[in-house]
Amino acid sequence: MSEWILGYGVKILLVDMGQRGLYLRTNKSEAWQKVGRGLSGLGQDWYGREMWLPAINVKNVRYSNPHSKVVAGLIAGLLKDNNPERSLILSAAARAAAIEAAGDLTNLPAWNDLRITTGGDREIIA
Repeated sequence: MSEWILGYGVKILLVDMGQRGLYLRTNKSEAWQKVGRGLSGLGQDWYGREMWLPAINVKNVRYSNPHSKVVAGLIAGLLKDNNPERSLILSAAARAAAIEAAGDLTNLPAWNDLRITTGGDREIIA
């Protein structure tokens, strides 16, 4: 299905698969010849990528519709000139923070304060 969507000229496809995690796929380099201002500074790291990141465990599931935060995380990664891996992690961190916010999205941490434990001792600082 992602191949079909990218066939329409989509540069970046991000799918929130809920408890299964996030799926990111980007188009081949040929498709990046004509890009808008927002994507023009991205490097070759973004060409022809396919990644899946397992969902980050959250302690208190209180908010069931974090999809807009997933997109916000990816856009923040793009604006900060991050590579696809880091941008995907930022999306997952924003998703987890929204889920734990109990619907009170005014209490979301600032981007620089996102800290997500992905199991074991590993902590990702977005």
